Amino acid sequence: MTRSDLLADDTTARWFTARSVIIGSIGVAGLCGLVPFNDYVVENTFMIGCFLPPALMLFMLVLVAVVNGALYRRAPKRALSRGELTVILAMMLAACAIPSQGLLRTLIPSMVWQFRLGQTDARWWHTFTSLKLPGWMFAAGDPVHGPRNPIVDHFYDRIPPGSGAGVPFAAWVRPLLGWGIFFVASFATLISLAVLVLPQWAKNERLLFPIAQVELALIESPAPGKALNQIIGSRLFWAGLLTVVFLHSLTALAAYFPATVPVIPIKWNLTNEMGNQPWVWLSGYIKNNRIFFIFLGMAFFIQAKMGFSLWFAFLFQQALLLIARTYQSPVMDRGAEEQHLGAGSVYILSAIWIGRHYFAAVAKSIFKPDPKLRLQRTAMIVIIVGIAIMLTWLSVMGVHLLLAMAIVYVLLLGHAITTRIAAETGLPYYRSMVTTAQIYRALPIHWFFPRDIYFAGLVDGNGPYQARESVFCFSLHALWVADASNPSAQRQRRLLTAMAWALLLGCFVGIISSLECYYHYSQPISPQTAHTMINSWALDAQNNQPANNVVKPMDMVSKGSWDSRGTFNPWQHMLAGAAITVLLQTLSMRYAAWPLLPVGYVASQTYYVQQASISIFLGWLAKVLVLRFGGTRMYMAARPLFIGLILGECTAVGIWLVINLLLAMGGYDYRITSFLPT
Repeated sequence: MTRSDLLADDTTARWFTARSVIIGSIGVAGLCGLVPFNDYVVENTFMIGCFLPPALMLFMLVLVAVVNGALYRRAPKRALSRGELTVILAMMLAACAIPSQGLLRTLIPSMVWQFRLGQTDARWWHTFTSLKLPGWMFAAGDPVHGPRNPIVDHFYDRIPPGSGAGVPFAAWVRPLLGWGIFFVASFATLISLAVLVLPQWAKNERLLFPIAQVELALIESPAPGKALNQIIGSRLFWAGLLTVVFLHSLTALAAYFPATVPVIPIKWNLTNEMGNQPWVWLSGYIKNNRIFFIFLGMAFFIQAKMGFSLWFAFLFQQALLLIARTYQSPVMDRGAEEQHLGAGSVYILSAIWIGRHYFAAVAKSIFKPDPKLRLQRTAMIVIIVGIAIMLTWLSVMGVHLLLAMAIVYVLLLGHAITTRIAAETGLPYYRSMVTTAQIYRALPIHWFFPRDIYFAGLVDGNGPYQARESVFCFSLHALWVADASNPSAQRQRRLLTAMAWALLLGCFVGIISSLECYYHYSQPISPQTAHTMINSWALDAQNNQPANNVVKPMDMVSKGSWDSRGTFNPWQHMLAGAAITVLLQTLSMRYAAWPLLPVGYVASQTYYVQQASISIFLGWLAKVLVLRFGGTRMYMAARPLFIGLILGECTAVGIWLVINLLLAMGGYDYRITSFLPT
């Protein structure tokens, strides 16, 4: 499936109109306003959560199929053009990086959790106050005044009803602006990376961008006289979409009416059946899993060799693990994350090497401007300035320059790995698991001070962890969709301006909505939840992300020793991951028949591919069988069905998000239903 299959020339269509910017802004504000309440208070399925955000896909499907479809029938001249839909989609995609895991989920809590932990952990409080951090970094002000503060207590325990107190927005202005210097620089760098790599990845290397192809198919203009485009108007598309919506709706309704609604099973649990040796050592994602149609559908659109590499690499590693554990060999039990760091570094270095001539030309244009590379030249300058600002900010905070360089490297590497894999494979759920801790824990502990580890942990939580909703990935896919229409340089600049406005608006609305949720809800309102606080992943400093990224490593530095790892050597695992990736890259480039691509090894070590491996296998198998028995003609004819499966899962999630939100807002009981990876 190529862009030329989907789009005709779009040089005259309207793009930047008042209504396209207004609709995009309304969509951004609605999304960023609802996400904190949905994700933390209601504990619904995440509204964003991946690179095909269910809420956005449902919004665009309704806009294209219902609103625009009606306009094409009754007033074709008033229908939204493909260019206008591109602007709306690009604005909302960019904003998807703001309200939850892309930024605010961890950034806002990172300015307050230290004080709540200090109320119960005197040792931590002593270590924390010894850092002598400036008070502007925290909503509660200078740490020397003690952990007790209404800003902290009300943040965790909500504002007491009837107290007359309001959300202390003013207390959050200074810390948000202070941290904003670093994160504006990081976001500008990541968006500029998207601008920089797009020509190389899309045109020179011809990566498939399967996610963007689905988005492109959604906004394609219909043929003259038609209300829906070729894909959306296909019966196979609606058959796939409605089938998935029906299956998931049965599951959701069964949660409300267990005695009357039957469920058609699309999941399995073989834990008891596979509880004996050697099967007990297999991953839980093999024994207890479900079919994810979003992965199954995406696997149909990628190269068969790539799909094979993804699922085979995971199963091969499971076979090795089963053998190693059966014979009590420790070699496979540790080091997966360190292998991923080595493998991911080589994976990105390989991409740079492949595009070395293009990147060298852009670098030369900094000193000798080339009109054809004007936008990319600006992007490279912004990247250099952005990295310099991040390093300067960390150095001003007292972080050793070498560690500051490692922090920024890992931040950019995590987003780059994630984005490259999404562009190659179409994995809608993916996050690289690289962290700065993998580097500093491989070095002597006396090289570091608690302040170094503190900032490394905070940036890890707000940097590579953000890659699940990466602004790099969202921006790159938005630009790919726009680039399919061969826009002028002026349109490209205006589109980037619209995306920048969407990010600014999303930050403003997302911050207000997040603070309103924190100060008015102390815990989720769902009766099914086991969580005692909203967004416990980022707020629970004794058990979750702050404890793992900051508190425990700082405690190790204070004691003067890392946790014992026995014979574990992280450098060996990093080198092993790098060597395996080099070998796979070399073989795949030298021998066309070589079946395993390096992306399979790099991606298979992570959480989401492990969850999706069976679904990827089914999508790969469907493609192989269709091509084997029906050829290219049948493959092209089947595309609408598999796009329908993908958007059907997004639609089902979106519909039940809306239903549960309405029930929650009305004070009614509701049931949490999860159809996608968490």
